[in-house]
Amino acid sequence: MGEVWQAADIRLERWVAVKVVETSADPKVTERFRREALSTTAASHPGTVQVHDVGVEQTEYGSFVYLVMELLPGPTLADRLEKQGRFSVEEASEAMVQVARTLTAVHSSGIIHRDIKPSNLVYDGDGRIRVLDFGIAQLANHQAERLTSTRHVMGSLPYISPEQAADNVVGPPSDIYALGCVYFELLTGRAPYAGSEPVSMIYQHVTAPVPHVNDVVTVPAHVDEFVASMMDKDPSRRPTAGEVVAFARRPEVVPATPAGSRELSAAPKPLALSSPSVSSVTAVAGVVEPAQRTPRSHAAQKPRFLRTRVLGGLLVPVVIALVLGGLTFADALEERAVSSRAMTIAGALPESYELGLDLIFERDALSSGQVPDAVRQAYRQVTDDSIEAWHDDITKVDLADTPSLRERVERTYTVLQGIDAYRTDLEEGDKASTEAAVAAYTDTAYELLDFATEMPNIRNEKIYKQIANLKYARSASESLGVERRVMVPALMTGKIDEESMEAMSEARTSWQLTSRSFYGDAPKATQKALDKISNDTFADGSRGLVSQNAVVQVINEGSLAGAVRELESHAPGRPAAQVWSEDMTRFIQFLKDTIVAMTLIVSDDVGEEHRGIQTKVVLSGVLAVAALLAALALLAGMFVVRPLRGRRRSVEV
Repeated sequence: MGEVWQAADIRLERWVAVKVVETSADPKVTERFRREALSTTAASHPGTVQVHDVGVEQTEYGSFVYLVMELLPGPTLADRLEKQGRFSVEEASEAMVQVARTLTAVHSSGIIHRDIKPSNLVYDGDGRIRVLDFGIAQLANHQAERLTSTRHVMGSLPYISPEQAADNVVGPPSDIYALGCVYFELLTGRAPYAGSEPVSMIYQHVTAPVPHVNDVVTVPAHVDEFVASMMDKDPSRRPTAGEVVAFARRPEVVPATPAGSRELSAAPKPLALSSPSVSSVTAVAGVVEPAQRTPRSHAAQKPRFLRTRVLGGLLVPVVIALVLGGLTFADALEERAVSSRAMTIAGALPESYELGLDLIFERDALSSGQVPDAVRQAYRQVTDDSIEAWHDDITKVDLADTPSLRERVERTYTVLQGIDAYRTDLEEGDKASTEAAVAAYTDTAYELLDFATEMPNIRNEKIYKQIANLKYARSASESLGVERRVMVPALMTGKIDEESMEAMSEARTSWQLTSRSFYGDAPKATQKALDKISNDTFADGSRGLVSQNAVVQVINEGSLAGAVRELESHAPGRPAAQVWSEDMTRFIQFLKDTIVAMTLIVSDDVGEEHRGIQTKVVLSGVLAVAALLAALALLAGMFVVRPLRGRRRSVEV
């Protein structure tokens, strides 16, 4: 909130930091700014920044509030991380001691900071860490008053506590959670949770398992467990700021330092040159004197010595090239093994994903009594074509080196061989057999849609992101399937019960989150395709489509009447159920084509990556062999030729 400027205090002749915010944009800004000044002043401690002045200034450009504070030279912990990388355990723990001490004083004053993050932790001129920016801090005696919208989460998403993300009452444990996230980042070099969308970040903080430092880097087990306890989802199980100080100062966390070790020790002085003693002169003479008596025929060895030095000098870079070439060759061989397995799996992705989606769509159509026979037959034909294409494709894949993939394929074959029996159970069976058939369809579809999980970890970041994005296919197909199972019979009968409404509402929420994440992580070409099939609204749950807009309208209004009128207005004379179903079917088909196109891109990119690694193997192998031959030639020049010359010289003597 606002801008911070470096300014000169001409009265006291000092540099200060001035935070300035225009108040006209939000009537609550002035009060929030006053709260920041109160919070910072109330938290007065050597570990916070000193406030010099606060006020309001009327200018020709509008009204501004300002806060004059002590100027700190920096850097911030964020700057330190960016420039020098992750901290050692000792460095990170020392930072925790300083920040937690400040938070102990801040919390005892009834203040919750609510925005602890590396960029708000700044080094002062003495190397101490100060806590800055109490802009969204909360005073204990003001907790009943809200200055933020309930729909706007305050705080920095990578470090926000679950209770703060859920807009619940926060307390000192919220700052400890954020500090735990900072501790994690200092030790690993990255924040505990990652995501391109705010919703994804909040969801992870609230529901995802607590990450461990030792999943990223290796630290002592007690440090790993304590960091995890600071990020516990339950605020009551987190340590206090004082307990953080006590832990981080333990000898096994931060080694004890002897008294006075904080002072910089002087650099060691060079030893003075002293006059040689008699014994030292004698010793030197003992070395030099024989050389003076050496016969001329043995004294002139400079050419041979020079040759050895030259060859030795050349040998050093050759040995370095040999080591680097060998390491690169070994690394390339390992990469080739990974990329070969990736090629095997990538070759099965397109047909597998297409068949998986077709099985889910056929399951929904056959298990619904409202779908016409002609439509059911069309779904059967599409699925049969996909089964045939998948069978032809999977037989070309070598499954010998991938046991888990082979088992997945065998399980899929078992179900597909009895597909006709499952179809009969879906359409004509009793409740038990129908449920068993639905489970078989679902499990097989998931087996196929999870093919990407078999992919090994490829170093190419672009391919890694594309593979990770395919995980949304299952969630998307299920969410849209629920909408179809609810909307078609509801529009045909004109009735929708409360249970169906709740199921569709949950499916819609899931689809909106899935579509937003899927779109955000997709490559540009895929985003363009998604925009085309959704009238540029895919990231917003495809609300630009007639069918999706109708779902939202039914959920918001709690009835079908408005949606029916809207659907019938798009195609006068045709039933609303038919209009909705055709639009939804068209969208699902386009979405399936887009997902399959993504798998084709992944397959092509993996193939290109594999060819590049093959080239790397050849080049690194050639480099290693060339370096080895050069090293052998140089060694021969140094140790084989030299004795021959010495022998010839001895004959001459």
